[in-house]
Amino acid sequence: MRQQKIKVLILENDIHQLTTTIEFVKRTAHLQLTSGLPSSREGLYRIFNNRIDLLIIDNNMPDIPLHEFLLQIQSLTQPKTKRRRLRVLVTSTQPLKKSMLDKLGISGQLTKPFDYDTFVLQIDNACESWQDKPLDPLPNTQLFLVRQSNGIQRVKINFYAIAYLQADGMDCKIWLSDSLYYTV
Repeated sequence: MRQQKIKVLILENDIHQLTTTIEFVKRTAHLQLTSGLPSSREGLYRIFNNRIDLLIIDNNMPDIPLHEFLLQIQSLTQPKTKRRRLRVLVTSTQPLKKSMLDKLGISGQLTKPFDYDTFVLQIDNACESWQDKPLDPLPNTQLFLVRQSNGIQRVKINFYAIAYLQADGMDCKIWLSDSLYYTV
């Protein structure tokens, strides 16, 4: 059972589709409408000044192209903090390629016109990924350190070879075994 309602922002330039999508959000118990706007510029302001969990955006917004808009909000769709990642659903008159959706960081799509059941299914699919999952390992298993002691030395350490870390005052030791460590 969901504890908090999912805060939704809708950006749609077709007023009829905007009205329909707003009604769908209002009918869905676990969603909370924050705004429904015909302007992506106003949407950017709302995204950065409010907590938005789910963005539903038209593929053909006239003021900012979708790709440029997604680049501007990339820090929210792929955060480096514990903040819940902003999910993006794109509405479009024609289906978009899955490879393009993945490349742009889009959680799903709604092909217009869509009905309420399709809407709820896509919302649920986007929300599934909010379940607690273990973090993926870092793609690069090498760590490059700069060490200062009589000069600069770069050390290449495999993350999986680190036995433990030890902090002592201003020094930090990376232990690789009982007898081998690096001071950084």
